[in-house]
Amino acid sequence: MYARCDVVTSGYPGDKPLGSAWMMSCSLTDKGDASSNVLPNKCPIVNGQSGASLIEGRPKGDGTRYYARGIVSFEVCQSVCDAACCGGKVQYNGVLKITPYFQGFIDTHRNFRPNSEDSEFE
Repeated sequence: MYARCDVVTSGYPGDKPLGSAWMMSCSLTDKGDASSNVLPNKCPIVNGQSGASLIEGRPKGDGTRYYARGIVSFEVCQSVCDAACCGGKVQYNGVLKITPYFQGFIDTHRNFRPNSEDSEFE
């Protein structure tokens, strides 16, 4: 378990003006089940931020070193209304941990550039 882990994420939350980017920060006090690929948390993440990275900053020398710890993936609600948590009653948000396997996938695809003949990307 973390004694405390300060993290930030940024994205386009659905409860803010359309197209506006926002950053949020919070502290994690529990990294969840070590055998799980999911990091449950109570950070103020909302719909629209899925796919954003959760970044931890750690002091290093005279500055800070940043580590992507996971990808914002889902929220678990006490009850659901119109595809969102009713009354903001989020039990927890789920972040997919960047495991060695996931890091390998990222590294493999990081420089992918679709070719011009690929109609899906036109």
